[in-house]
Amino acid sequence: MLALTVFAHTLSFFRSRALLEISDQSGAKVADDDIRWIITVPAIWHEPAKQFMRLAAYQVRTLTNVMVSPDILVFFVIVISVSSHTSG
Repeated sequence: MLALTVFAHTLSFFRSRALLEISDQSGAKVADDDIRWIITVPAIWHEPAKQFMRLAAYQVRTLTNVMVSPDILVFFVIVISVSSHTSG
C-alpha cells in the first residue's frame, strides 16, 4: 500500500526533524525514549481513516499513540489530575 508507506515516511521525517530541533534548541541530545509521541486525528474522521493513521504510526515504531481529538483532552485531564494528586 503506497499511501501507507508515504504517510509512514512523512511521520518519520517529522519525528526526526522534531528531535533535531528540540536537541538544537535545548543544547542536549534528545532521544526517542525521552519523548512520548502522540498523534491526534479529528474525531469526525471515519474509523478506517483513523486506523490508517495508526498503521502509519506503528510503522514508524516510536509513534505508538494515535488519539482522536476528544481522547487527547481526556488523556491530559487524567494526567494533570493524577499529577496534582501525587505531587501535592
